Amino acid sequence: MKKITSTMVAREAGVAQSTVSLVVNNRPRVSEVTRKRVLDAARRLGYVLEPRSGGVLIGVIITGCRAMNSYLAMTITAVKEEVHRRGFRLEIINSDDIELLNERVVAGAISLSNDPELNERWKELKNIPLVRFVSRGSHADNIYTVYPDCRADLRLIFDYLNRMGHRRIGLFLERTVEQERRFLDRTGELFRELLEADGIAAAERLVSFAGSGTLTERLDRLLQEGITALVVMPGDVALRIQGELARRNLRVPEDLSLLSREYSNVSEFMTPPTTTLLPDYPAMAAHALNLIEMFLQRKQPPGDIACPGRLLIRDSVRDLRNQNFTTG
Repeated sequence: MKKITSTMVAREAGVAQSTVSLVVNNRPRVSEVTRKRVLDAARRLGYVLEPRSGGVLIGVIITGCRAMNSYLAMTITAVKEEVHRRGFRLEIINSDDIELLNERVVAGAISLSNDPELNERWKELKNIPLVRFVSRGSHADNIYTVYPDCRADLRLIFDYLNRMGHRRIGLFLERTVEQERRFLDRTGELFRELLEADGIAAAERLVSFAGSGTLTERLDRLLQEGITALVVMPGDVALRIQGELARRNLRVPEDLSLLSREYSNVSEFMTPPTTTLLPDYPAMAAHALNLIEMFLQRKQPPGDIACPGRLLIRDSVRDLRNQNFTTG
């Protein structure tokens, strides 16, 4: 395929080549109208917007009103490190302000936001590729997705807990049923399927979604089901669950085994250190930037990409295999 040059962009935009250079290098001596015309032309042609000083600019979209949690902290860290490794630059943008990307010399964006309206609003942007973490994409609108391989990850968790003698396993999620439908990692649905495949009756009662009561009420319902192990996601919530268990004089793992999603620099310092599922955030970041680069090179991206994680075995799961223990 023919290489796209700044001369071709200038011709498309109806400006001088020097004007294209001014826009790409963020020089102030260009009117907003001309600037937008050049950026639109560059994106239509697939011209990589890279300043002379180097460093393609990648936007990272977050939800502005959302507090920093374990998922956001770990994904931002992974994206930041991968962007730096490739010699790119990074700009964090509120999901409410994505239209600003039309005015930036940005090559593409990665969304860590679960904003359900983001895909629809993205259609208004000018041929900018977007890669979403977890939330569903729309290939026709240049939106792709990288996400944890939830089926493989839950299989890891189940196989480990089963090997340790656990059959009555509960799941505590900090997402509603409605939010679950928007994600590619359908954790609650897949967890229930695994329980049913293991012959567990009324498996739906062992999956607790947000919105079905207070944390205390939801935990009580799971405990009443006779669970011997509880999987809690995300890692932030595991801290609260441990506090609730302590108030009931229940010990981890003696009275209830606990497994969660990794919360870096926190999970390993809980009492006891928590066994966790660590999503491969670095791989997700690398795949996201690969997809953006393929788009800029006018190559067809392969589609959405699932990334399996791994277990970090610590001290929060009790071994029931050699004990005289019956489940409810």
